[in-house]
Amino acid sequence: MEDQNIKTQKASYLYAQKVLERKIKDEELTLSRGRKLFIAGILKLDDYKELKKENQVSTKNLKKEARDIFIKLRAIDKKNQVEEKALVEIFQRFSEFDSSDKRHLVNLIPPTDVDFKTGDLSLGLNQAFLKILSKKDNRKTEKR
Repeated sequence: MEDQNIKTQKASYLYAQKVLERKIKDEELTLSRGRKLFIAGILKLDDYKELKKENQVSTKNLKKEARDIFIKLRAIDKKNQVEEKALVEIFQRFSEFDSSDKRHLVNLIPPTDVDFKTGDLSLGLNQAFLKILSKKDNRKTEKR
């Protein structure tokens, strides 16, 4: 459930980011049109200044919101990287574990079939360990 909540939250942030980008472009377009009207003499100087001032405030606020969302997205990605790195480190440091820890880790991956003639070995996965690995695989496919 936590993984699903993170995916939903990330999708929400990505959607909000796209909406903000569109709003910023609209503000830029509005200012550009106002500038053209001012140059053409249709818009008075005071009106153009007011339009520009409002536009700058609005654009500044939209960019601040966009930065906040970017920071939140980066935090989600960092958290995912830390979790993946921790899982990889478990296997990289296997030789440093004491025998009881090694035994416990190996019990999470019991052999299901051994062919003594060819030396082939099939491994089963403990359900909890399978969920951890599938969570990691889901994150990899998300990033692609």
